[in-house]
Amino acid sequence: MTEQLYHEKQTGTLCAIHAANNLLGERVFTLQDFQTIKKELAVEDELGRCACCLQCLPTCCCRRCRQGTEGNFDANVVTVALSKRKIELNFWDARNIDTSAILRVMRSDKCVGALINQQAGYHNCITSFILRSLAFFFGRNGHWVALRKENNNQFVDLNSQLQAPNIYNGDHEMNDFLLRHLRSGSHILIATLKTEQDSN
Repeated sequence: MTEQLYHEKQTGTLCAIHAANNLLGERVFTLQDFQTIKKELAVEDELGRCACCLQCLPTCCCRRCRQGTEGNFDANVVTVALSKRKIELNFWDARNIDTSAILRVMRSDKCVGALINQQAGYHNCITSFILRSLAFFFGRNGHWVALRKENNNQFVDLNSQLQAPNIYNGDHEMNDFLLRHLRSGSHILIATLKTEQDSN
């Protein structure tokens, strides 16, 4: 099954674009598309999570944490991009760590999956911990990951840093996956299809 799933691999710091395309299951957005939206929203360029304002810190030892200067798009850009495909993103209140409640929402007919913005604390390494602490002063961003819902209500982790999609079987595996993200400070955005009634 994994061979049939669309799965963009990481290129530079374009994880937001990869996540959006992986959620949609095809190559819809390009770097130019996201840069145009970013310009229209007047979003200022930011340093990646793994660099402070003086650029004096080493990058995180986790390969998936590395950030560069190109790309690095925030939730506003991703939200506008997906809205062009009639998909709405809604932040899950991270104070609610009831993973069964998240799964109930994600199993609704209109839900197509979720985008997850992993923070540095998701990774168990000393550099990541230090960078997350310093982010309180210097600001931070994260790594975008797509969690796509298939027709059989099976969820697939399409992290662009993975060599292949990771399929979660059953509530137990999904609960562990979601709880790990919630406890590490990741942001979960539920992706749902907008109907004509919603648009009106």
